[in-house]
Amino acid sequence: RTVLFVSHNMAAITQLCKRTIWIDNGKVRMDGNTAEVVKAYLGIGADSRTCWERNGNVNSSKSNKEFEFRSVRLLENQKEIEPIIPFNSKLKLRIGFDILNPIKYLSITYHMLDSYGTVIYESISTDDAKRKEYEWTPGTYLALCDVPESFLMPGRYYITIAAYVDGVKILDRHESVLICDVSNIGYNLNIGRKGFGTPDINWNIEKKANLLPAERT
Repeated sequence: RTVLFVSHNMAAITQLCKRTIWIDNGKVRMDGNTAEVVKAYLGIGADSRTCWERNGNVNSSKSNKEFEFRSVRLLENQKEIEPIIPFNSKLKLRIGFDILNPIKYLSITYHMLDSYGTVIYESISTDDAKRKEYEWTPGTYLALCDVPESFLMPGRYYITIAAYVDGVKILDRHESVLICDVSNIGYNLNIGRKGFGTPDINWNIEKKANLLPAERT
């Protein structure tokens, strides 16, 4: 039995499908291993960028619209950073958005994806429980959130943003608004280590003179 799954969600395609067909303007552009097709799809015309602004003005006349993203910027020391980023950079993501009508239970999220469309991690504004029942009033807002320091292995990454009311509706979503390359500058860890990230995990190793039998295993 064959199941046909049609989507623009690269993470879902990567998780669910072994074979992927990329159709562009009604023609098959690529057919093969999912990881390779997704990598090619994400890379097409994908020049690095660390700044994104919404095209056109936010339309406050849309009475049924509640939320619109305005801009996204990747910063270091409050300044925009170049698209090729040293491994040990201390980065923040600044997200501008407009509340056009009052909203309750709003969540804003960003996904960090690798070049195969795999979600490396997600950060959500309502991870802070105090914001879950906050009632947002109309206005322009700026959110500033951290990008984990010295965590992303050298390679290309994509940032997707979304806003939603949990379990109810998606208010706004933009795929791959930022594209950046983490370089090996400042990378002093073991080459070829496995995994998606490089968490700083402390190891405590001591030489013991007289170990008890239970401590030797």
